[in-house]
Formats: sequence, structure tokens, C-alpha cells
Amino acid sequence: MAIKKLFNKNTAFLTLIFYAVSYGLISYSRWFITVPFILPLTNLFLFTLVFKKSIFINALLVGMITQTNAAVGIFYLPFIFFHCKKQLSIKNILIILFGFILPATPLIIFQFRHDFITLRTILSYLGNSTVGLGFSLGIFWKNLVIYLKEINHLILYPYLLISTAILIYGLSKIKKEKRFVYSYLIIPFLFLGLFQRGAISFFYIAALPLTLAVLAFGILNLPKLFKFVTILIILLLNLFLIKNVYKPNNALIPIGDRNVITLQDRKNIIDWVYEKSNGKEFSLWIYTLPYFQDYPWEYLFLTYAKDKYDYLPERSGSFSPNDLKTSVHFFNVYEVDHDNLSRQNVWFGEVEKNFGETVDSFSSNDIHVELREKIK
Repeated sequence: MAIKKLFNKNTAFLTLIFYAVSYGLISYSRWFITVPFILPLTNLFLFTLVFKKSIFINALLVGMITQTNAAVGIFYLPFIFFHCKKQLSIKNILIILFGFILPATPLIIFQFRHDFITLRTILSYLGNSTVGLGFSLGIFWKNLVIYLKEINHLILYPYLLISTAILIYGLSKIKKEKRFVYSYLIIPFLFLGLFQRGAISFFYIAALPLTLAVLAFGILNLPKLFKFVTILIILLLNLFLIKNVYKPNNALIPIGDRNVITLQDRKNIIDWVYEKSNGKEFSLWIYTLPYFQDYPWEYLFLTYAKDKYDYLPERSGSFSPNDLKTSVHFFNVYEVDHDNLSRQNVWFGEVEKNFGETVDSFSSNDIHVELREKIK
């Protein structure tokens, strides 16, 4: 409905079709993380903006998006102020801020109960010259490339130049509501570029629905033959690519999303560890993704290993050799940290320094385990 009012009925209809088959958007449904929930919130946000619902509702939805992922939502707050600039008064500014802050109430209460730990972390982050506030044309260029790649995933992966050309053409053809479309896409992008950390692809998820409409609008403005051929190619290409979504190593989480890990893989690793231990005490370190979330391992040791082998590791987690009293063997379990190998190499260095070189190893898909040569 918002796209129909912004552009026209045909653009809204084609956008809906692309939305339904888009390889990029469907991939987000595999993410076991809060980010995909931003898409329906964004659709509601666009609806309330275009149909001029209350500024409180606008701000509330941006606040909800921010709580879902701060790196996405926070940059739409400046857009709201720009969009509502003719209505701005002290009263309306307070209404916008109240709507934005309301979803953060639990987090605010948490700050008072925990010495403002999150607030202090944010302030420290902002002042960090390598990741915090600053200005660099290189960051804007890097972010633009990431944004264009994310757009490419919407309709024409992996043909980046073609999807970029369609976007530029679509933007150039907009006459009606031009200020709204341009400000919605540009203002969050500019404010994100002021952070020297740079963008990750999903930072642009709230821009994707409107961007998809611009792409659809551009295609519908092509000459008749090119228009139908382009639509047919996009539909067939995305339907062909969707099969990749159902591979276990595709589009799971943004950290370590190339790793194939199943419940059986974890059981295979545990069985190998107990087989090598041969009834003797052991301990292990675990390198997990996302970082430090080793609850699946704890759960399986308690519910699977304890019943099957009748004993548990002496220690798991952070410890030194001197902390071990009964362990005869040491194992390190890990999955490859594709996005931060330097962090993982530091971990491997600590493992080797404390427990020696690998004497045996085993892998089940993308989970790996190594038996080290010594305990002390």
C-alpha cells in the first residue's frame, strides 16, 4: 500500500512479486538472529510514514527496530527528524524521543541496576578512533560497495553491475515523492558512514523494501521488450538460486555462516572424545560461534554424554593446566572462524602453549577436535 501511493499500482505489484521470490530476502529467513524481524517492522514503518500516521508511531517503530538491532535502527532517527521537520516543535521533539526510547525501557532499567555498563561501553566505542565517530571517504566508499552488493542479492545475484544500473535508472525516473525516497535511502547511509567501523551487509536491511520498489520502478520504465525480458530473467534466476538457501551452510548467521553443524556432528565429536579418553578423565576448551555461546555443548554433555558414558569432563571452558587435578587427556574443540581468523589464531596459540602440539584429530562436517600431547 505504501509503495502503491509512492509510485503506482504496477510498481507495488511487481515489488510484491520480487519480495516473494528474492534470493536475498528469503536467505534472511534462515538467520537464527533478531535481524530478520526488522523486515516486517520496516514495512509497517514505511506504511505509517507514507500515510502520515502519528509521529509517535513512526518513532516507536524506529525504537523497536533499534532494539532489534541498534546498528540498523538508530540511523533512522535522524531521518524522522528530517521527514517531520515542518512539524517540529518542542512538544513533537519530545514525542519522537519518547516513542524512540519507550522500547528501550528494559535496557534503561538494566543500566541503573548494572552501573550503566552498556552506556559506558557505547561512549567508549564512540570515542575510539578506529571504530567510533570520524570522517573518512574510504568508509563511505566501502559502505556503498556493501550496500550495492546487498541490493544485488535482492534481484540479480551475482550480476552486480546490472542491478546497480537498474537502481540508478530507477532513482533517476522518480518524480512523485522524490524527496521522501531519496532522504529515506541517503540519510541513514550518511550517518552510518560517520562510524569508522564500517558497515556489515545486514546493516542495510531496513533500506531493502524501499530499494526493491525503486528497482521495480526502474524496470517498469524500460522499453516494453526489455521490461518483460528483464522481469522474466529475474524471476527465473531467483527461483533457481533459492535452492541454495536450503543448504545447511548457507545464510544461517552472519558470524561463521559457512559452517555446517548439526546435532549429530556434535554427538560425533563427543563420541570421539570419549573413545580417545578410554574411560580416563579429560578436560577441553571449546571455541564456538557466535563467540562464547557454548550452551549446546554443555547441554549435550549433561543429557547425552553423561547417560552414555557415565562421567563428565573435569573442566570445560577457561582454565590452565595447573587447575586440572584428575585429567589425563586434553582436547580442543572448534569451528573455523572465517570472519576473524586472527582471533582464532590467538586462541590456538594459547592452546599450544598450555597443552602442546596435536597428536590426533577428528572432524564431523565443520566441527573439529584435537587431542593434545600433554596436560602439564
